[in-house]
Amino acid sequence: MKILTKYIEKYGEEYLIFDGRIPILSNATVLEELRLYNIPSQKHHKIMDLFEKITDKQINSEHKTGELSGGQKTILSIIIALESVAPKILFINFFKSLHQNKKNIIMELIKEYEINKDHIKIIQE
Repeated sequence: MKILTKYIEKYGEEYLIFDGRIPILSNATVLEELRLYNIPSQKHHKIMDLFEKITDKQINSEHKTGELSGGQKTILSIIIALESVAPKILFINFFKSLHQNKKNIIMELIKEYEINKDHIKIIQE
């Protein structure tokens, strides 16, 4: 938690911060997680479709986030961050729990979204 606190102090005013060690904030439903990040309902279906495309796992708004694997939670949180209105996003230690093929897919996805964001920063420790 010390490391995360350091990044919050340094980047917290400007960036939406996602830490791969705790990728999902709630242990509730996908819908509640989306609401935490103020994701408009018209984006929900897109997020779940992207998730299925990457993971081959189908989820819906009532799916419990606690039933997802660590890698699936990471992927869902990355998609949520990219679909958020945040102009700047900081991903910390996000790729440790992902297999190489998933890392490659996520990096391509981040490149696609970078054009609509001021900055996406990735820190691996």
